[in-house]
Amino acid sequence: EESAKWYLLAAEEGDAHAQYMVGAMYGYGVGFAKDDQASANWLRRSAEQGDAEGQYFLGNRYAEGKGVPQSDYDAYVWFSVAAANGNGEAERNRDYAMSQLTPEQVKEGRELAGEYFGKYQPKQ
Repeated sequence: EESAKWYLLAAEEGDAHAQYMVGAMYGYGVGFAKDDQASANWLRRSAEQGDAEGQYFLGNRYAEGKGVPQSDYDAYVWFSVAAANGNGEAERNRDYAMSQLTPEQVKEGRELAGEYFGKYQPKQ
């Protein structure tokens, strides 16, 4: 509970890693009551700041339909961005999500992932 308090303070100040941690903690029900929607919201904030872990876990939220509508397409996009930002686990999940899509969806998803990668890179 103490770490949850400090992570939440840092997350509210915009720290991407803290936002990822808060999202993960909500997702697992550690330090906060389990809340899939809150988890997805914090993970999105982290992902949009370029945190590869946040991008990976947001992809998982879409793959599982937890806190967001289930979408292999959105999972594919976020796993692709996370993989491009160096998250090795995201590659395997990306490939599985891709296998659930049509060739046209893969093409569109690849283009969107490229836009997101350019937009949501880690802050230096």
